[in-house]
Amino acid sequence: GLFSLEELHLDNNLLEYFDSYAFDGLYKLKLISLAFNRIKFFSNIILKYLVNLRDFTIGTNAVQKLYEFSFLFNNYTYIIDFSNNNLENFDSFLFNGIENSLETLILTNNMIKNLKKYYFI
Repeated sequence: GLFSLEELHLDNNLLEYFDSYAFDGLYKLKLISLAFNRIKFFSNIILKYLVNLRDFTIGTNAVQKLYEFSFLFNNYTYIIDFSNNNLENFDSFLFNGIENSLETLILTNNMIKNLKKYYFI
């Protein structure tokens, strides 16, 4: 396998779906970029074992919902880009696990209608 892989760029493809365990075994991954695809669903376990993940981009897709605890084990993630998707809202526990590392969160160009109290606390 590609056990030493640190960056994975899958931008500008026709990805619509990937298995929840697609990235299993890629423990050294620091960057995943899935921008400009057709992804609609983002599982809350897809990134579970990527403990070294620093930068996650899934901008310009069709993601509609983000689920709680999606980044629970990604303690070093400091950039997340969900721009240009179809997000209307997201679970308030989405950022559990990365609240002390996240430095940049990009949610521009979505369909977010409201933010509840304490969403970012």
